[in-house]
Amino acid sequence: MGAAREPFTRKCLPRSYSPVTDPSAPDYGRVPCRLFTIYPAGSAECACTTPGYMAVSSELRELARSRYLPEQTDACESAVSANDDVCVCEFLQHEDDALAACQSRSSVETPDAAPNGWCYVEPALGLGSADDVADCPGSEKRLIHYYPDERVNLTAVVACAGDP
Repeated sequence: MGAAREPFTRKCLPRSYSPVTDPSAPDYGRVPCRLFTIYPAGSAECACTTPGYMAVSSELRELARSRYLPEQTDACESAVSANDDVCVCEFLQHEDDALAACQSRSSVETPDAAPNGWCYVEPALGLGSADDVADCPGSEKRLIHYYPDERVNLTAVVACAGDP
């Protein structure tokens, strides 16, 4: 798995994350990626018990830790620096009805009673609305929606199968 190396905020993505595009497939609309949230060690979030989050193995913790290099990003300041001791939780990708709801909502809407989680939007492949990516430049017409609120900066790593 490769990774995006930056604090996670809403932004247009430069490449496709290869979603499942067969509507008859059980994983239709999902991508072969995982999103790991990173917190300072000892913070309350380290328990990974909030719905939509899951504890990870030590191997996945090290993968996320090794891929997170904030000094190589131009993103906003993060609560976690590359030298800090951290804990890692997986932020779960939506599935089924929650996935469809996530992909169909506008990125500026905060859904009522939506579960925590994330989804991939790429309207050219039938996943989400073209309005969501209208501000994205040229070939970057894809993004990730996540709940809680899109405006909250998560310190996270996106790792996808097949990435370098």
